[in-house]
Amino acid sequence: MRGVGFTEMTVRDGRRMSAWQSFVAPILGHPALTVTTSALIDRVVVENGRAVGVEYLVDGERQVARAEAEVVLAGGTIGSPAILLRSGVGPAAHLRDLGIDVVADVAGVGENLHDHPLISVVYEAKKPLPAGTNNLLEAQFYADSAGWTGAAPDLQPLFLHLVYPAEGYEMPEHGYTIAAGIVAPKSRGTLRLASADPTVPALVDPRILTDPYDLEALCDAIEMSREVGAQRAFDEWREREVAPGPDATSRDDIRAFARRSVGTYHHQAGTCRMGVDELAVVDPRLRVRGVEGLRVADASIMPVVPSGNTNAPSIMVGEKAAELILG
Repeated sequence: MRGVGFTEMTVRDGRRMSAWQSFVAPILGHPALTVTTSALIDRVVVENGRAVGVEYLVDGERQVARAEAEVVLAGGTIGSPAILLRSGVGPAAHLRDLGIDVVADVAGVGENLHDHPLISVVYEAKKPLPAGTNNLLEAQFYADSAGWTGAAPDLQPLFLHLVYPAEGYEMPEHGYTIAAGIVAPKSRGTLRLASADPTVPALVDPRILTDPYDLEALCDAIEMSREVGAQRAFDEWREREVAPGPDATSRDDIRAFARRSVGTYHHQAGTCRMGVDELAVVDPRLRVRGVEGLRVADASIMPVVPSGNTNAPSIMVGEKAAELILG
């Protein structure tokens, strides 16, 4: 994958095809499907060690949906582990601290949280940009950071046909962004509950850049992005570099910029990790350890985030889950 290319997308007939549009919308009239919107899942109902339904809130009213066969959680990397914890599936000490009865002591629930860090190298343009032709996230390149020896590249800077602002820096009226990103992070965070109340947000500690590798790799990506941004091909458009700006001349300056303004691709993964060891939350068939009739099917099951966007891999997880259930 090393090199430069236009961004691949899930598009049909000029429109983005989300998972909803691709899989659910075509069967909305099916008698086996009921869709409830504005529902907040509290917990999985477990009886005699088996998941038999989910308890949820709609407009403050508590309801239960019963399952004849299985319950499948697809709440995402933040939602699924929080639901498991409120259901009594997770680290026993944490659950007891919150007054939640322990259904299954699964230490890995909420561990292994990680993501693709991203930071914007922002340029002010001399004039308004013409309309984008490729979804505004126009192109990208994959490359290796210094000393990286992995089979796949660990850097993925992106060209955005708009100003994607860097935290703490001005936002020019006209401009573009080369967003420096790393796709093989080593830092790992956690998710814990602040309360057994489902309306209280979970405590998410991403611990971004805690591993020294991540900081140095991100700085390499920033330097590569600035090198691209300084090319003569941009002379017609480049008014000035806004972030990190001309005062950032040393590696320490770049490190300070990285710590100050690092953000995220929103590719969170890993909090219900698949595996066969004691810290695994689901087995290779996506079944939750310690509870019968319960699976997780979303990016939370990924042991390691892919070195690319998580949309298509998450769809693949869903397709594989369907195959396993039907099998």
